Amino acid sequence: SHPTFHRELWEGVRSLPFEARPEPVDFETWKSFDYHLLGEDLVESDREPDQPDVWSGHLMAAGIAGERVPADLRRPCVPVTPEDRALADRWLRERGIRTDAFHRPDRPLVLWQLAASSPVRSYRPDLTRAALARLCRELPGAAVAVTGRDADLGTYRLPEADNLWCAMGLPIRAVFALLDVAACTVAPDSCLGHAAGGLRRPCVSLWGSFLPGDRAGTYAEHRPLTGRTACSPCRHHETSALAAGCPRVATGEAQVPCCEALAQITPESIVDAVKEIVQCLRK
Repeated sequence: SHPTFHRELWEGVRSLPFEARPEPVDFETWKSFDYHLLGEDLVESDREPDQPDVWSGHLMAAGIAGERVPADLRRPCVPVTPEDRALADRWLRERGIRTDAFHRPDRPLVLWQLAASSPVRSYRPDLTRAALARLCRELPGAAVAVTGRDADLGTYRLPEADNLWCAMGLPIRAVFALLDVAACTVAPDSCLGHAAGGLRRPCVSLWGSFLPGDRAGTYAEHRPLTGRTACSPCRHHETSALAAGCPRVATGEAQVPCCEALAQITPESIVDAVKEIVQCLRK
């Protein structure tokens, strides 16, 4: 794995089902391995209309027939250590949310990822703000934690609410620990949606440029919401650091070129899906 990813995801994690080594691997070590599988662009550059879900695609690239691996095992490995859980507990307690011996909060926790790495897979900022405001108003007894990249806060201005907190700045594995005890996670086609799939936790996932089956077809706990337009699914996935977003949306200083199809998902439908999950867990 990339050195930065290695430190954030795998460093200090014991009992992994594989060995994670930071790049670069010296050539002699590389030659000593029996097999090599290059994962770069296996997903990001795939725009095939008949593409399988991401995990089945990786198995196919490795020469393994998908049906040989049960669908429930086609999930990411999500590392969470006791130290990560302790950090998440402390973050919750600092906001007046008590946790029990199993790290469960004393009220329903909803974790919301603001945006994906590209606007073409992100829910529009104004709609996100409306959905968060409605969620906090209709679930006053819940705690809503928003996470993502620090840069997103400038675009995704959070509404004022007593039960809404920003979890920016927490290490990613501590965020995974929050996700693992959350009643529900809301995420675009991005990191926390896959983490929810790996941890088998409920997730309302948002889709437009890709379809749920392209990415999360093996995550039985996902409640996917899909927006539809004439151009969806375009399967447009930008790999540049300067992501321009949806090519159909006119750009301007005050406009983020988010996916038009995603914008067809109403804030009301997201909140209703979250409420249904939270209320089912309460029964």
